Amino acid sequence: MGARVSLITRAESYRLRFPKYPPPVVYGDWLYGIWEIGNDYKGNGFYGSYPPRYLQRLQALFPDHPPATWLHLFSGALKATVGGMRADCNHELRPSVAADAARLPFRDGSFSMVAADPPYTAADAARYGTKMVNRRAVMLELSRVVRPGGFVAWLDCVKPQYRKAEWKLFGEIGIARSTNHRVRFVFLFERKPCA
Repeated sequence: MGARVSLITRAESYRLRFPKYPPPVVYGDWLYGIWEIGNDYKGNGFYGSYPPRYLQRLQALFPDHPPATWLHLFSGALKATVGGMRADCNHELRPSVAADAARLPFRDGSFSMVAADPPYTAADAARYGTKMVNRRAVMLELSRVVRPGGFVAWLDCVKPQYRKAEWKLFGEIGIARSTNHRVRFVFLFERKPCA
């Protein structure tokens, strides 16, 4: 990774890649916005997968992090062609690594970019055949595997608990699809330097 990318540069990268949609807004050291993503009626056949074009939009915000370097946590049926490491607790979905998100088998500081899309509710977790995620425990584990200056984009209906000594929350983007879909947020975190 080269020089640090400013929030203004991240918003501009998004605007250039998606010129028909409003870009995220930067206010001081905060980035926020709304992404009206719409619906893809074909889907990929897997309940709970990323919203259509969500990953492309997120990648536009982080042009300094090539897709091959990402960790996709709670990857579900995400195809290997997206690049990066795919981690999920369900080995039948054939992730790169089958592991509990609160106990990842990676060395400290292994990643500079993580996209996390956990089950949002106990009912969702039951539908996946897994237990509900302990968001706080996962964020604690991510503070170990994400190197200082790295990022987590956490897609959820609930803001995860995190330690302010380890993470700086620097952005929130609302995700709206079409009618009869949950509204979600992507919470953007930067890993602070180790004390």
